[in-house]
Amino acid sequence: MKPLTFIPNVSHQSVIVMMACFMLTLFPLCLSSEEKEEASKPKPRAIAVIVNKSNPLNEISKFDLKRIFLKQRTFWGPGKRCVPINQSAAQDIRQTFSDLVLNKEVQAMKRYWMQQTMTGSAKPPVVLDSSATVKKYIERIAGGIGYIYKDEIDDSIKAIGVKGLSEIYVPPPPGSSTDENAIDDGERGPGSGKAPKRKN
Repeated sequence: MKPLTFIPNVSHQSVIVMMACFMLTLFPLCLSSEEKEEASKPKPRAIAVIVNKSNPLNEISKFDLKRIFLKQRTFWGPGKRCVPINQSAAQDIRQTFSDLVLNKEVQAMKRYWMQQTMTGSAKPPVVLDSSATVKKYIERIAGGIGYIYKDEIDDSIKAIGVKGLSEIYVPPPPGSSTDENAIDDGERGPGSGKAPKRKN
């Protein structure tokens, strides 16, 4: 004779309550997992507009920047020609810049320049294949203007702000304490005119 097994008298409502409690204990775990996944996603790299270091401009409006890259504005001033430089259409930065500044996709801009070239109105900007070559070009061309990622800025070129476009990197005023490229007093070497900070 088989021994009798005890089966608890659990109502259907009790089962539902227990399952609901179990799911509630799992919910915070799922939420924290989603938050971790969101936090682990790489943040978009900020874009910086750059010019030759001899250019006195510290800021430009989105309107004028757009006109320069559409070849509707061709001079900075008397005798100083604007030389806009695009990055390759295969680069993500080109698409982002085109969306932000020109308000058109890269393919739409290709059609625009095809029409401009056919009518003899204007030729498209110079296209270079990387931020490194853009910096080298602008370093040599006084009227050059282009764009790179913020983390690619160095002392060979000058970054400028863009009024009306918060997505573009705004460099701090030259010599300000917020200038990321400024040298801290404690990092200055001999002959800098200031003694290095003494470490405790």
